[in-house]
Amino acid sequence: MNQNEIIEEYKELHKGSRFSRGTALLKHIPELTRLAQLLNVSSVLDYGCGKAVFWKTPNWRGIFNNVIGDLTLYDPAVPEFSTPPPDTRFDMVICTDVLEHVHPDHTVEFLDRLLLYTRRVLFLNVSTTLAKKTFKDGTNLHINVRTRHEWEKLIRERQSELGVKKATFPAVVVRYDEEVNF
Repeated sequence: MNQNEIIEEYKELHKGSRFSRGTALLKHIPELTRLAQLLNVSSVLDYGCGKAVFWKTPNWRGIFNNVIGDLTLYDPAVPEFSTPPPDTRFDMVICTDVLEHVHPDHTVEFLDRLLLYTRRVLFLNVSTTLAKKTFKDGTNLHINVRTRHEWEKLIRERQSELGVKKATFPAVVVRYDEEVNF
């Protein structure tokens, strides 16, 4: 499958009410709250937000102690959030349970986009194992499984490359599914 076919498959999967509700974010809320306060984050982009269940709750700003003023949600497979984010930088970019779903041929471009959107901190959550679910053709949903070492090397390379070209030096926080208890 190519990247466009993958997105079309995800659009179909998202039609189900229980698929990709954006709940991968929940286990990271305490750390994200601390980062937002520490770095005085006022603008956030959740890139790959799914159905954004957490962000739709009325008290999410209170959980973040009202430090976040501007929230942008994006997910190309969810019609409600499929408008690409503006070409600007955000204090914090959050991308949980997404990178392992990006076609391997598009990983560098995808990481570059995330880094260029980020002003202060990029928060990534990545799975290094196969998913329990598959596409209709039997392909595993995690089409981009890499080891921790491979992800860390690639992220460092992209930071270094972009830092030289674009003077962008955001902090990157990476959490792997096996590290996070929920």
